[in-house]
Amino acid sequence: MNIIEEEQIQEWLRLDPSTDIYTLNMLVDSAIDVIEHHTGRTYLPYDDPLLGIVTPAVPTSIKHAIAVFVAAHFADREGATDTVMTTVRRLCAPFRIARL
Repeated sequence: MNIIEEEQIQEWLRLDPSTDIYTLNMLVDSAIDVIEHHTGRTYLPYDDPLLGIVTPAVPTSIKHAIAVFVAAHFADREGATDTVMTTVRRLCAPFRIARL
């Protein structure tokens, strides 16, 4: 987890430090995929041929969207509700890039 630290997500979810970290990592990775799709931006470090390794700055609202997504999916393994996904989309909206 590069964007949000394990301790941060555990604190957000009010989890014991011995909680299954592999599940949390998987949910964070899924949240990042969804958020990158919604915004059209890349938040994970990537290799740019001209710049080398680029580590984008991640706004607090995007971290909040990740935490909301993870909390919803951790609490209900069947998936997030429309309300949760609406919240995630709203948190991502200011960072969305229009695509053609």
